[in-house]
Amino acid sequence: MKALIAARFYFIGIRSKKIYDYMFDDVHREMTLETHFPMWPLQQKPGFLQYSSKESKWTRKCKEHYEYVKQYFSILLDEYLYRFKKEHGLCKLAEWLDFDAPALAIPEAKLPKIVLPWKNIDVKYRRKNIIDGYRLQFMNTLEAKPDVVFMKTRRDIPDFVINYFKLGNELV
Repeated sequence: MKALIAARFYFIGIRSKKIYDYMFDDVHREMTLETHFPMWPLQQKPGFLQYSSKESKWTRKCKEHYEYVKQYFSILLDEYLYRFKKEHGLCKLAEWLDFDAPALAIPEAKLPKIVLPWKNIDVKYRRKNIIDGYRLQFMNTLEAKPDVVFMKTRRDIPDFVINYFKLGNELV
């Protein structure tokens, strides 16, 4: 969330601590929130964020990075809701990020497709299909009873794990 908000500040022109302090002093704060942060879900001003952090620099590099971080943040919030059966306090901010995102001047970039490297897979798990190799490596890290591992995460056991360990009627 910090990287997303810092990127948003950067795209609308608030790029230094001096400008931030000026725009959020007692005189200009309401005008700044109404102009640059319409529908801001919190009562207080956004906390100052470091533009020089690696996360912030990467997020504001191009539209694809910005969208990736937004999607990742949304997935984390969904996982929080699934595990703890309650909404995280940052859900309102996630909705707010989509409010006027197309209006932001985010640079476009042609990024190469990300390919999973073979060097992360041990030689004995390599297969023609890289996904099968990763699945095999994952299954060999599990104990003899994978159902116990998945019960801890409250997730359904994937089909490839059921087929590999020949789990069936004992799970029903």
